[in-house]
Amino acid sequence: PHLPLPDGGGDGSGQVRIDAAINTRNGTGAGLITLIGGGDSNLGGFDIRDDVLAGTDGIAISLSTGGTLDLGIGAPGSTQLSSQDIAHLKSNGPLVIGQATTAGDDGRGRNAIGLTVNSITNNTAGQIPLSPESGTSIQLVAGAGGITLARPIVAYQDVVIATSGSV
Repeated sequence: PHLPLPDGGGDGSGQVRIDAAINTRNGTGAGLITLIGGGDSNLGGFDIRDDVLAGTDGIAISLSTGGTLDLGIGAPGSTQLSSQDIAHLKSNGPLVIGQATTAGDDGRGRNAIGLTVNSITNNTAGQIPLSPESGTSIQLVAGAGGITLARPIVAYQDVVIATSGSV
């Protein structure tokens, strides 16, 4: 989800756009879905237009650059993860926002890289609406930049807030 640079890193400008449903609930029902978007708030983040249905392993969503993940209400593109995007995330397991692990070199975890955003903010948007379908738990995970939620989280399950910074 980012443009490659000569050193192999990314510039954070890749956007994850989902136009058709994704479903890993078939078969064993475990299927983890990992979404990693670029950190640029104008060229990166997420544009989720259809349901993302995860099994018991859940959904993990993070940024490739480790910057600030802006949660917001309104049209996609105004923040990295809008209320419309969040409404499409439905999991039979945890919904983890701010932390994900890459698939690694081989797509199966070899040399996988753990990614955690530096901070999560929701300063200017409305409340963060979740539903009973959002997951068995909601986890907001950030690094030293902390988590700033100036608006309520509306949740129907346990909410875990984990950061090495301030809340």
